[in-house]
Amino acid sequence: MERIIEDISLEELAEREYLSVRAVNICRSVDIKTLKDLVAFYEKDGMDFMRIRNCGAGTARMLLEVYKKYSQEIDVNEFKGRRGKGLKSLLKKFNSIESRINFVKNQIENEIAEKERLLNEKDSLTAANNEGRKELQLLKKQTKTLEEEIHTFKVRINARNRELLGLKRDNPHL
Repeated sequence: MERIIEDISLEELAEREYLSVRAVNICRSVDIKTLKDLVAFYEKDGMDFMRIRNCGAGTARMLLEVYKKYSQEIDVNEFKGRRGKGLKSLLKKFNSIESRINFVKNQIENEIAEKERLLNEKDSLTAANNEGRKELQLLKKQTKTLEEEIHTFKVRINARNRELLGLKRDNPHL
């Protein structure tokens, strides 16, 4: 199955598709110089862009979108009359689709793992928050008890002062 893919340079592709500088540099690092090179690279053994050194998820997604956009341009007439090559092309296309599915599956699994991590973190924070509330309630209770004891102490001191003042009046020699 031959494709009619416009053979444009990496620089022109970067302008058309608004590729980031990182995406262009990553392509250059694996000797991708044209759009055909990019399509061939991805289809070779189901190569995943994430396997390229320094290629993160965002850049891989960007390159995959370019691949998807241009790999769909297929010349149906090239397929007719080529039985052996047609089967080989179908197998190649199947492998390409399978690699795309695996890429999406990996991304979904990564997102699920991240969501689980965030939920665990939220549960830990909730538990810590509950402990903090319990501590605050205990401190409030202790503060109230201390305030009551201080009040009782003040009442006793005032009573003692009145008692002493009464004794002084009765006995001026004290």
